[in-house]
Amino acid sequence: MTKAAEDVINLIKNKGDKILTVQIAPAVRVALGEYLGYEPGTNVIGNLIGSLRQLGFNYIFDTNFGADITVMEEAAELVERLKTNKKLPMFTTCCPTWYTYVERLYPELIPYLSTLKSPQAVLASIIKTYFAEKMKIPLDRLVHVVLAPCEMKKEEARKKEIWVYPDQPNIDYVLTTKEFAELIQEMKIDFKNMPQGDFDNPLGISSGAGAIFATTGGVMEAVVRTAYFLITGKDLKKFEITGIRNAGLKREGSLTIANFKIDILTVNSLHEITPILNELKTTGKSKYEFIEVMNCPMGCIGGTGQWTADKEILAKRRAAIFAYDKEHSARASHQNEYVKQIYKEYFERLGSKKARQILHTQYVDRSEEDAANFTCEFPPKN
Repeated sequence: MTKAAEDVINLIKNKGDKILTVQIAPAVRVALGEYLGYEPGTNVIGNLIGSLRQLGFNYIFDTNFGADITVMEEAAELVERLKTNKKLPMFTTCCPTWYTYVERLYPELIPYLSTLKSPQAVLASIIKTYFAEKMKIPLDRLVHVVLAPCEMKKEEARKKEIWVYPDQPNIDYVLTTKEFAELIQEMKIDFKNMPQGDFDNPLGISSGAGAIFATTGGVMEAVVRTAYFLITGKDLKKFEITGIRNAGLKREGSLTIANFKIDILTVNSLHEITPILNELKTTGKSKYEFIEVMNCPMGCIGGTGQWTADKEILAKRRAAIFAYDKEHSARASHQNEYVKQIYKEYFERLGSKKARQILHTQYVDRSEEDAANFTCEFPPKN
């Protein structure tokens, strides 16, 4: 068992007066079951929530809600860049391996990165501000844990640029899917017979758009669903934008929203994005306006914390995510009533001063941090 899993077990056993909160990334729910005897691609979210309640977590939230907030701010950011024709192409920044790659090897391209934190960081920031204030929970009693599909989410949690407070992390512990499966077994949780649980409100109700962040093209598709609304004032007639979805290494295309023609690119692997970065660095130009980069195969569903080389298993996880999207009554982030509520109560409007302070971040030139040795190879060592 890893030290991270041991630390969380000790936290649970010695809870005291601590208020334990946890968020669950979208990819975790369609991969965790494989470690516990389920068929690949089984969505075990109900049993997972029930297990967390039995373990003693006080509040269980959905990273997908953080993704919905990310979409709102990022869609507004994209629309602004399109209107001003500045800082294009805009790159998504949900994958910490990807933006760390830019910070270390292409720091001159940092202005092209979206300024949004990742969904886990967005939700954690909201939990340590809005939620703590609303529930009157002192920060020294509030502990936040993330269940994530990616080893690099541990590194991101230590990144001070995503913290709201300079002396306190938003995320206290990160467990990968595999680590949490080990914890379940160590704590002798009867997972399969666990009563189904539900997320806590208001940070547990998400749209289908939040769910598809788990696979490559999903971030872009989710953002486009809301960018279309921000530009036209109308919803898409069909929310499935299958031309964006990418199960291979590279996919490009174009979208037209009102008078904006948007050339797009989605890639899996840093190798595929490198020529585009070199061209942008050399010429200051790109034929694309919007680019999504993921490092892992098919995105987070193939993350290093739930790694598999089996393409059939990855395809089943991916299919489960798109099926989960369709189960939601709200298919776009701007349709989420709880997103509307938090903006009305707390952030006031898209891109407000408070939103920028809590939800956005800055990226840093890390080219002196042994950039030549920065890699993220597959398969993972562990």
